[in-house]
Amino acid sequence: MANRGSTYSMGHEYLSSDSVEYWDFSFHEIGIYDISANMDMITKLTGHVKMHIITHSQGSTSLLALLCVLPEYQDKIISGNLLAPIVFLEHATLILIPLLKQFVSEIWFLGKALQLNRGVFTYNPLYTEIGVLLCHETSPIIELCINAFGICGNNPTQLNASMITRILSNSPAGGSFKSLIHYLQLAKANCFQHFDYGLRNLHIYGQFHPPAYNLSSIKTHLLIWFGRNDCLAGAKVSLFILNLLLLFDFLL
Repeated sequence: MANRGSTYSMGHEYLSSDSVEYWDFSFHEIGIYDISANMDMITKLTGHVKMHIITHSQGSTSLLALLCVLPEYQDKIISGNLLAPIVFLEHATLILIPLLKQFVSEIWFLGKALQLNRGVFTYNPLYTEIGVLLCHETSPIIELCINAFGICGNNPTQLNASMITRILSNSPAGGSFKSLIHYLQLAKANCFQHFDYGLRNLHIYGQFHPPAYNLSSIKTHLLIWFGRNDCLAGAKVSLFILNLLLLFDFLL
């Protein structure tokens, strides 16, 4: 499935993708509404209640949120393959995260005040034109393009340089400003938790702080795949997630 707000999933029954209301979602809503709806549709169309599921990056974050909030969906999964799951960002080494997480509240407030809380990194055909012009295989700056693609974990030997222009024709695919803020909140709190609405938490959650997602409640079979030099979902991050998922079985 394509995440809502991405290039291939921009539609809505009544909201325009140019509106702030359209983009009022984070990975939480993608999990509990979109992934669950897709799983229900698969069951409806095929008759199969149980299924295998593969998620990548934010898709893995969304799946874990779903399994924590709506545990009945755990029984629908035979196995889940989480590719580069982004959950805990304490060990993330992407240079911007330590800086931005210190001002996450100010960034959220400013974004809302200026109505910038819409889509971020959305697809633009201009990116493709620039990519073809500057990053084709025989370009004199192809090494810069390769390094740019390694922003989340550079490994040039694993990147087919001839595919860069093809990749740029579909990416970046876009997401919501709210998801970006949610991830920065996770980094600042060092906790996998619901969105922090500040003073509105008491009204929304019935408590002053956003509740944490209880990963140890997940009983379904999950596999975590990661690259060791991934600066968002590397070994330390992924192994920490795995230890929490194994905690339930250990206590039994």
